[in-house]
Amino acid sequence: MKSDPIADQVRDFYEAQQLSPEAIAKMKSVFSAMGYPGTMVRRRTFRKALLVFIFKPLRYRFLPAVATALTVLVMINAVAWYHWYSTSETAISKNIAREIAMNHVKNLASEVETSSIDSLRIVMTALDFEPKSSKFIKQLGLVVQGARYCSIQGHIAIQIKLRDASGQQHSLYQASCPPSLQKLKPTTVNFDKVQVLMWIEDGLFMGLAGPLKSPEV
Repeated sequence: MKSDPIADQVRDFYEAQQLSPEAIAKMKSVFSAMGYPGTMVRRRTFRKALLVFIFKPLRYRFLPAVATALTVLVMINAVAWYHWYSTSETAISKNIAREIAMNHVKNLASEVETSSIDSLRIVMTALDFEPKSSKFIKQLGLVVQGARYCSIQGHIAIQIKLRDASGQQHSLYQASCPPSLQKLKPTTVNFDKVQVLMWIEDGLFMGLAGPLKSPEV
């Protein structure tokens, strides 16, 4: 029978393979930990020990990667928290004013039609605060037309739709006041044809958007 050179080379290669003394010592320690201190072990026990020997170190290789991923998630949450609660008053007020102006221009329909802000406290129960009237409503002669839910910087808010004597539309936005804006002084910001006045009143953040010049505070 002719000898197959390739088969002979493969057989010779695998017959030459052997564990290093260090690897053998580790295997013995695995057997000992599994309760097999003797020199002979069953084939099933050997396979189990071999799997432990090969894969257990891999678990520790991934620990740094897992720790890094958790650290990144914590940092992302910290940045989001910092943005809302610790960003400078000027930066966050400009972002809010821009969002209010864009929302006002969309002129979305009211979800509740009413002429009284008091009634909104009863109807709009999803808010985490009670809508309140403002001195600017009387000062500008504005009449309540209705209201709808909205959001400001990802936080629930209310848009109260108003009209003045000439029929021009205004929007009064209210939301719970974040700590970073508790000392906000009345600030006016213009975006195109929309003027936004922001202030703190009765513990709420308020923003009035409209075409008219905001009254002095």
